[in-house]
Amino acid sequence: MINLGTDVVSNWSFTDGDLNIVAGTGNLAQAIQNRLNTYLDDLNIFYSSYGSTIFDELGELNHPTIHEYIKIEIEYRLIRDNRIKDVVCTVEKISSESVECSLDLTLVDETDVSLGLIINADNIVVI
Repeated sequence: MINLGTDVVSNWSFTDGDLNIVAGTGNLAQAIQNRLNTYLDDLNIFYSSYGSTIFDELGELNHPTIHEYIKIEIEYRLIRDNRIKDVVCTVEKISSESVECSLDLTLVDETDVSLGLIINADNIVVI
């Protein structure tokens, strides 16, 4: 598997006075979560086209068109990560409070990674 990098855990927690870090697949999952939780272009001073508009669709009717939009938005935004070669997002369940998706990623070294997403009004959690 390619080096997926290391970063500070997004909750900025400490152990024995040192910041906790996340590496490997955990770092990739955190990067996905950060990208999707950031509204598109909120960080445009630093990153071009970083973020997503996924929260615009929350609260919409449970309809196949909305399922397809969520799928396309997630795939389009995640393929921008240079570690990811291909993304297949499947909307598993939509309720009035959340959207559950599965992600099948192919990394640039052809490694496959499967993750889940739970999207609600507050945030997106990668599981």
